[in-house]
Amino acid sequence: MVDYELSLFHDTSPILSIGDLQTPLPCNDSLWRSKSSEEWLKMMQETYPRSSNMEFHSHIYPTEDLSLSHLFQDLLRDETETKPRKLSALYLKLLLHPLQNLVYPLGQLLSCFYGIHDNQLGTPSHTTASTLLQLEEVQSLLHKWYDLAMHNHRIDSDCPVTNSSLVLYHLVYLNTVTYFPGVERVVRREDSNGHSWESELQSKKFIYHSDKAVFHALRVFMLISKWPKSGRAPWWSAALYRAAMILWVDRISRSYRRDGYDNEKVELLNSDTCNDLAIKEYLSESSCTLYTGTRGGDCAKPGLPEEILLHCVSLLEDGVSSRFSDGIKRKLQTVLKIWKAV
Repeated sequence: MVDYELSLFHDTSPILSIGDLQTPLPCNDSLWRSKSSEEWLKMMQETYPRSSNMEFHSHIYPTEDLSLSHLFQDLLRDETETKPRKLSALYLKLLLHPLQNLVYPLGQLLSCFYGIHDNQLGTPSHTTASTLLQLEEVQSLLHKWYDLAMHNHRIDSDCPVTNSSLVLYHLVYLNTVTYFPGVERVVRREDSNGHSWESELQSKKFIYHSDKAVFHALRVFMLISKWPKSGRAPWWSAALYRAAMILWVDRISRSYRRDGYDNEKVELLNSDTCNDLAIKEYLSESSCTLYTGTRGGDCAKPGLPEEILLHCVSLLEDGVSSRFSDGIKRKLQTVLKIWKAV
């Protein structure tokens, strides 16, 4: 799990290979949550009272010796729903690791082929077609994972493991439709190679599929805004930062293409009514933009890109403060100063 999270938030390759992850996984979530060896042993004896009899054990508990590699093979073969085992919230969270292993190198490749999603002139090269096919296959696997996770979510909507995994899912999906290091470089106005900031934003070097990027970034915002303040995953502020940067850059890019922010339909970003259907309706209308709300429930001025960053700052201020979240907040405030100076 740590390897996955470090890879995702630092935009680096995972260290562990899925082929090497053959170690059997604990069959019961309570074993994962044990806080000491004594507690683990007690839960083990309660869960598997006759664990000393290995023949009996393997017959009653078919998930014994199941590894993460086995789970991922089942996902690849569409066998996750046919096998006599229940995928727990922790199993599903672990499955994000091999998916990240697929997405990271593909993201590196996509960054070299920016614009291929919108190339409608002529026949794409063999390499381009192959890259797009790989992208579709990985996104299909991510959709399968999401369906499994939502099945668990409908059973227990308050499960903290499932809810944090859903945020991680949206972030890894964002890496199939955006190149976040490129987003950050543009935000910092780095490596422009003599091009104006406006031309860099209008080019699609870093956001390959705008509608999908906005959809998944909005989901990150809404899921985290519903989390309780205490007990949040340590990376929650970094997740907000990535989503905010993508939404903000996309918003500015759209404004350059449409020449302004006025007379646009709006949607409330942090409202409980802004669910998947509302986001899809937002995306279906080219004249629609974001509408953020303040902590007091009052409506902020719609349409302006900086309101996205201000909304993210307000969410950070509402959460439990830490040195890391304070650093993220300062980064967003710096971006705001850069934007206002343009």
